Amino acid sequence: MPMRPICPQTSARPSQFQFLTAASLGSGSKGNATLVQLGDQLLLVDCGFSTRQVTKRLARLGLAPGDITALLVTHEHSDHMRGVQTLAHKFNIPVYGSHGTLKAMNFPFAANSF
Repeated sequence: MPMRPICPQTSARPSQFQFLTAASLGSGSKGNATLVQLGDQLLLVDCGFSTRQVTKRLARLGLAPGDITALLVTHEHSDHMRGVQTLAHKFNIPVYGSHGTLKAMNFPFAANSF
């Protein structure tokens, strides 16, 4: 049986499609951070690195911390959240995460929980 295409033939023009791209800034016990981009939105999923390291790793991709639209924290392990507060505060980046995760991180400023 032949496989069906992910995007079946439609009358939609290719310009109506957007591509989701992702890049890992690093993954391991010393830190985790992943970039996800859709259109002009750039989401940083987790930030287990210092602001200095994130800046350096973003520069390799031709990006800067100010390009990040939002930050999503998946859970409160230090290798996923070590640099969240400093990066978010310094570059005024909104932070999203579950209520429990944000509470465990003791955020000194407003964040968005779900």
